This record gives sequence, C-alpha cells and structure tokens, in this order.
Amino acid sequence: MLGRAHYFLGMVALSVLWLGTLVWVMHEVNPAPKKDMNEIDFLGADIDAQYNIASSSDCRSACEAHPQCLAFTYVISER
Repeated sequence: MLGRAHYFLGMVALSVLWLGTLVWVMHEVNPAPKKDMNEIDFLGADIDAQYNIASSSDCRSACEAHPQCLAFTYVISER
C-alpha cells in the first residue's frame, strides 16, 4: 500500500511541475507589447468610436476612462 501512495505523490509532483513549466513557457511565448504598434487597426469588437482626438496619448486616456475598454486604435486619417 505504501508503494501506491509514493507513486500517487510522485505523479502529483510531476503534474504540478509540468503545469508550472507550461505556464512559464506560454507566458514567454506571448508577452505583453512593450510599446505602441503604429498603423495597425484590429478589426472587430469595437465598443465605441470617438473623433477629433488630437493624439494617441489622448486616445489612450479616453480608453482608460471607458469602463469596457481593454485596448484602443488611434487612426490618424480619422482625426
């Protein structure tokens, strides 16, 4: 009976190690963007459109003020 308990605990430890490694690897595969991406419009899932915004930093502020905004696209041609 003691053999089964050691086997079970070993499998649990191996599973936890594997899961931790998987989470660490996946985090490194898709890190958060470190800077603004210029001239990219991610289509779909729009929650609002605002015009006459002077700069991308003003657009970011408007996004941060909106309760559902998770990301923003600042399109210069539609200023």
